[in-house]
Amino acid sequence: EFQIDVQSDKPEYVQGDTIRVDVQASYFSGGPLVEAPVEWRLIANTYSFTWKQAPEGRFYSFDPFDPDQVDYNPYANSYLGLVQEGKGTTDAQGRFTIELPADLGASLSSQSWSLDVVITSPTSQQVYNNVTFPVHRGAFYIGLAPTSYVVQAGAEAQVDAVTVTPEGDRYPDAELQAVVYAFRWNSVYEQAEDGNFYWKTTAERTPVYTTTVTTNGEGEGAITFAPEKGGQYQVTAEGQDEAG
Repeated sequence: EFQIDVQSDKPEYVQGDTIRVDVQASYFSGGPLVEAPVEWRLIANTYSFTWKQAPEGRFYSFDPFDPDQVDYNPYANSYLGLVQEGKGTTDAQGRFTIELPADLGASLSSQSWSLDVVITSPTSQQVYNNVTFPVHRGAFYIGLAPTSYVVQAGAEAQVDAVTVTPEGDRYPDAELQAVVYAFRWNSVYEQAEDGNFYWKTTAERTPVYTTTVTTNGEGEGAITFAPEKGGQYQVTAEGQDEAG
């Protein structure tokens, strides 16, 4: 007998923003649904940024990086769970407004938030609707792309960097701190709890080179280094937007 409309004031948000979601409950026969109970739940999922405007043939990695976890995978579990929930009542115009901070806490990556709203009528009918939007970790993303995935020890390696806005536009003049890590793999043949022996492989990650790169007016820069030894290397970059 009624419908609800759920709209966010912006299609996407950046860490530190204030999120405003307006809910409108209206009878199909006309008029607002007044003083009706409202329940809402905010659910978070992982968000993977894709740069749709990337130059043809260039494949940049925008994956988040954790300096404390060698095997960090931000996409291992897409469902992150409940962020917040609340209750309320529609006003004399059938409206209800939800305001909350776009706060990702300690999350290293951006997230996709889904706000689910349920309203109950005086005849105990319930109608559900929701709105989904991304919350970006900062005002820009960092993309990295090596010019070659294989180099010789002692030769110069180059990794191109690009900084772009969540909308995909170039973000100029971003100062990035780049760190190159060397991997050392260790394999041990050990006995498990079931009594059988298995190979267990772990990795140690050691920083071997650091530098600072500032992207140009096109949001482009380059990280160059010469690995002294053969092996596997990981190149990382981090930066801060104007909001910190």
